[in-house]
Amino acid sequence: MSDDFESIDAAPDDLERAFQAVTTRPDFSTVVPRPINVSPVQAFHNTKAAVRKLDSKLEQSGQKPSEADRERAAELLLLAQAVVFAHLRVQAPQPPRVVNQKLSRARELRSILLPAARACANAGLLEDAEVAAIEKGRGPVDVAMDLVALAALYRKTWELLENATPATPAMLDEAAGLGSELIAILNVSPEKDRDANDTRDRIWALLNDRYEELWLRAAQLWGSRVATEFPKLSTFRRRRASSAPA
Repeated sequence: MSDDFESIDAAPDDLERAFQAVTTRPDFSTVVPRPINVSPVQAFHNTKAAVRKLDSKLEQSGQKPSEADRERAAELLLLAQAVVFAHLRVQAPQPPRVVNQKLSRARELRSILLPAARACANAGLLEDAEVAAIEKGRGPVDVAMDLVALAALYRKTWELLENATPATPAMLDEAAGLGSELIAILNVSPEKDRDANDTRDRIWALLNDRYEELWLRAAQLWGSRVATEFPKLSTFRRRRASSAPA
């Protein structure tokens, strides 16, 4: 599987909160694990695209999402975030040299983005308090968290900052992705379930089941064209469209 964690547009805290919300459910241990067979990052993007596409189709049809539609969408996005975080936790431990190389690059990015953010704050383009909070960081974990915070800060007011700083969209993407990756490597709480792969695969099973429900809902709207019109999460066995949920 090929993973591009830099493309994930969710904060690390959101990913971890999603993971905790799913794995602490009373019935989580009863879920039958399903080996993951696709990049969790790709599944994350596919899920977001599918939810958007269904909403758009409903709007075009003059329909409003039902309560079941809204609950299903929220659950899918939660599971998609949770499986990304779970996958990060089961990545093979990286040699110290590799981690140090990542930290070195992270410090380099921070040394570019943070002083530029301070200059922008002094010029009134950014909130001083937000930049000051990032400036307090000192250790490796702080460096990683600072990159994520800086990327979010720049993106929030990019139209104002685009021609006022040395930052580029590519640099912000790298900062967000590298920061998220380092947080997962350096600051992961011990997992209650001893088998991290099993935990990830349980979340993956839940995501597949919920995604299948979404696909069946899409079949009500697209009919026989659903197979070509609607995004796929991965290869899985579908039930008959006639049993689609409302």
